[in-house]
Amino acid sequence: MDLIKELTAFSLGHSGKVLYYVTDPQCPYCKKGTEILKKLVEAGEVRVNFLLFPLSSHKDAKAQSISVICDHKSLEEFEGGYRSDNQCPRGVEIVAKTIRMLQEKGITGTPTYIFPDRRYHSGFLEEAELRRRLGLGASSATGDDPAESNK
Repeated sequence: MDLIKELTAFSLGHSGKVLYYVTDPQCPYCKKGTEILKKLVEAGEVRVNFLLFPLSSHKDAKAQSISVICDHKSLEEFEGGYRSDNQCPRGVEIVAKTIRMLQEKGITGTPTYIFPDRRYHSGFLEEAELRRRLGLGASSATGDDPAESNK
C-alpha cells in the first residue's frame, strides 16, 4: 500500500478522479476549497482523500488533527472544529508521517491539491481552474489514483 493512502484521514465520494487534498483545521482557504470539492463530489466527478497537515503557526491544529484521526471523525466533524483529548499513538504517527512526507515533497502550506498525475498545487484554486487541472468538462477522461500510478 502506498504511503499516501495510509495517511488519508477521511474521504468523500465514490467515483470520479481521485484527488488528495491537504488541509489544516484552522485554514480559512481550505474551507473555501472544500466547498468546491463537495460540489464536484456530489456530481460524481471526483473522490477526495483528505490529508491533515497542521501548520505550526496554528495553535492546537496538530492536537486537533490527531484527535480527528484517533476518534475516526468525518469531514463534517472536522469542519465543525471537533477536538478531543485523544492523542492515540496511531494518530500521532499518521500526522507526523504526513508532515514529513509533504515537507519532503516541498509542500509547506495549505490548501494543497495533489492531482492524479502526482503534480500538486499549493494555494486555493477557484472551481474553473480546479476543473481545468482535473481535465473535467468536455473531455473528461477517467483518472487514476495518484497513489497507484508510477512516478
